[in-house]
Amino acid sequence: SSPDAPFTGSTNAMAIVLLQYLDASDNVLATYPSALYQPTNGAAPYTPGEWTLLSTRGVAPLGTAYGRTVCALVGNDDAFSGAVWFDDLTQSLVSTGGSSSGLLLNPGFEDNITGNAYDLDAAGELRHWTWGGGDNAGFIVNDYAQAGDQSLVLTWPGNYMLQDFEADPGEQYVISGYMFTPSGADKFTSDSRSYGYIMVAFYIDGAEDPVLENIYMTEHFTASSPADEWVYFCVTSTVPEPVDPLSVVVGRVACTIYSDDPDGDIMLGGIICYDSLSVVKAGSAANPFEEWQTQWFGSTSAANGGLHDHFDGDRSDNWSEFIAGTDPTSDSAFLGMNSTSAAGQKIIITWPSTVGRYYRILGTENKNLTGFEVIASNIAATPFVNTYTSSLPASVSTYYYRLEVSTNAFQ
Repeated sequence: SSPDAPFTGSTNAMAIVLLQYLDASDNVLATYPSALYQPTNGAAPYTPGEWTLLSTRGVAPLGTAYGRTVCALVGNDDAFSGAVWFDDLTQSLVSTGGSSSGLLLNPGFEDNITGNAYDLDAAGELRHWTWGGGDNAGFIVNDYAQAGDQSLVLTWPGNYMLQDFEADPGEQYVISGYMFTPSGADKFTSDSRSYGYIMVAFYIDGAEDPVLENIYMTEHFTASSPADEWVYFCVTSTVPEPVDPLSVVVGRVACTIYSDDPDGDIMLGGIICYDSLSVVKAGSAANPFEEWQTQWFGSTSAANGGLHDHFDGDRSDNWSEFIAGTDPTSDSAFLGMNSTSAAGQKIIITWPSTVGRYYRILGTENKNLTGFEVIASNIAATPFVNTYTSSLPASVSTYYYRLEVSTNAFQ
């Protein structure tokens, strides 16, 4: 909304972006709305003169023939005035066959939409996971992510996100994942009675409860764990060997917050996020690139899934897409820059952003694209889009920019 024509009115007036799926007869099968862009939008009101990102995500239901994106200004408000602009609309395919890491499916909670885990589970939209908790204690969010753009958030002890896998008796399995808490009001706090962990338990022939020896837990994520940092956790487990060799053993992975007395923990508050879980048989643990291959391609030996192959046929090989954090299955997903001019010899540069990456911008006035010099380095990721404003050299009419990305800070 422009400062010269600001969007005003009551909360009945709103702008919105919709993702819709339709069947072959043009019937709408599902609609997924973005957050509302309103004159006053709760804790996040818009600011005239600033672009606000609206995004939504949805799963195409059975019978979908095509999808569409809708930009709309809706509401019933006699006091409405001003205008709202929409720009830079993009679409991307997140997953078609489902992501995996070792024996876990949807290990980063990418294959479903965001929302309340209780509601998603009831609607069958919590892909491959089962929610074991209350109606307002777990959420799939895109506010924080270790990889991809979503994670699981837990807000209270005694709530579980569960997934089962078939285990081989006598074998060892490594269960791993990341936990995180943000700084500020949502930082996890406790008087030490409460903590987060990832666990695995083994059940024989459908038993309702595992024996104590068949439960393995990672180290604890506590109130003293660092904020704003994804911390890696893992535990090695041994599958029990049943007396009956024909027995079936099932492993169950769980993300949870535990407390021996949540009501007595007067400091208990904040959230813990979980992402990038994995279950692999000991001795076959993958390195990060192999885990990425398995997540996107289903295995480390998929056709066109090698280091310097181009799985999606675009100009970036798989290693480059791994480093950039882009979708290697979509030829429209790549690291690239857009630029717009601003007043006072300035250029506004934007590019797609991924958690865990560092960016730097270089520039040169040489049309042969040599002599690049660093303008800004170690720019932190601000998913889904990074923005940087650069001042043009006053003495040149043409200037060239280069964007570089790394998974580690530039030296």
